[in-house]
Amino acid sequence: MAVLAVAAVLAGCSSGAESTVGSADQAVSDRSGSVDGADSAGGAEPAAAASEALAATVGGAEADRSVIVSGTVVLTADDPIAVADLVAGAVEGAGGYLDGRSESQGEGSRPAQARLTVRVPPGEVQPMIDSLRGIGKVTEVDLSSSDVTKQVADLETRISAKKVAITRLEELLSGAGSMADLLAVEGELTTRQSELEQLLTEQAGIDDLTSMATLEISVYATDQAPAPDEDEVSGFLGGLSAGWDALVTALGAAVTVLGVLLPWLVLVALVGAVALLILRRRRPSTGRGDSVGQFRTGRPAGEGTETSADLATTAGGDALLTGGAALKSGPAASQDGPPAAHD
Repeated sequence: MAVLAVAAVLAGCSSGAESTVGSADQAVSDRSGSVDGADSAGGAEPAAAASEALAATVGGAEADRSVIVSGTVVLTADDPIAVADLVAGAVEGAGGYLDGRSESQGEGSRPAQARLTVRVPPGEVQPMIDSLRGIGKVTEVDLSSSDVTKQVADLETRISAKKVAITRLEELLSGAGSMADLLAVEGELTTRQSELEQLLTEQAGIDDLTSMATLEISVYATDQAPAPDEDEVSGFLGGLSAGWDALVTALGAAVTVLGVLLPWLVLVALVGAVALLILRRRRPSTGRGDSVGQFRTGRPAGEGTETSADLATTAGGDALLTGGAALKSGPAASQDGPPAAHD
């Protein structure tokens, strides 16, 4: 039981230390800076000065701090593929290495271009960019830095606390007297070792990012360089452009919905047409008695309005009845008449 109590105390102390360090993690300060420059008379010198200031901050003036440096560089050249080879050589000369590379030879309307992902020491970022200016025309430089000094310090504190807790748990494990104590200490020890491995992995990732800067270098053909991003338009024209974009988006969504519903609408129309045809064929017809009544009266049952055709039919029926009566009365009249004269 004493072993269990000590293990519980160690777990509580470790959790308290982690919560304190966790609150400090949220106080990490990030410092970012970006430089966009064109290799022209007006913009090259300010961009170079800002880049040099950033490189000095990273590589020399504040070497005791942990800073993650990243950025992009855009070049133009007549032969992007050949220039990409020279860029790779400049990176190796700066003590870095090539982390990724993609090339496009250019066929038809597709221009030739090359993209490289390089890792160089933070202190060599600006010297390498200067060397790139002698290889091709640098049209854009965008560098940023993020200070993770506090995060690194917090990780070191948490790792030290985990190691101390693991050492004490290992001592308790060797002196465990019962099976229950042994299982309890082993469970705590396994948990602390897993947490320590996660912290060490996180620390290794941050060390990798701070030890080497990451740059994305793009090389385009001179006549196929991408157009610079246009500034966002505000005011009436900006609102008009935004409204037009919204209208186009809404119409596109409506057309998409119509395309999805159209097959179902066609199916529903076909089913409705078949059902209507069946109902028309099953409509009840007029009875025979109504036909006789129509013949005698000259109009359909239930109708009170006579047409010329109805009157003609009625007159014909009356004529037939009169003629039949005349035929029946003819023989009787001949018998009642005066007798024929005899010689």
